[in-house]
Amino acid sequence: MSRKKLYEHYWAPFKSDCEELLGRFQQTESVRFEEFSAIWREMDFSCVFFGTQSDHEKRSFTQLTFTIAYSYLLPPYSFQIRVGGLYMIYAFTIHNLFGLRKRSGLL
Repeated sequence: MSRKKLYEHYWAPFKSDCEELLGRFQQTESVRFEEFSAIWREMDFSCVFFGTQSDHEKRSFTQLTFTIAYSYLLPPYSFQIRVGGLYMIYAFTIHNLFGLRKRSGLL
């Protein structure tokens, strides 16, 4: 499957999951990592990388996770959502079991 098709296949469901995660984080009215981390664990979000099979698919999905998380760092999102986006980037970096060592301008 081409990279574009992989993006299209995973984009909507993954973005929806990210919005749910950030929505729950926003309901806490906090910017503390402990709050974000508790929601992350409750949703078992670290398992998002388990559904990919091939190396190509894992690379594409990893790129997608960072692209979506990065989009929450930009306007028009509130400060709390932006912090949540930063926490997502951190968490994806830590929980990326594929070990993609791609340098990002953010990290």
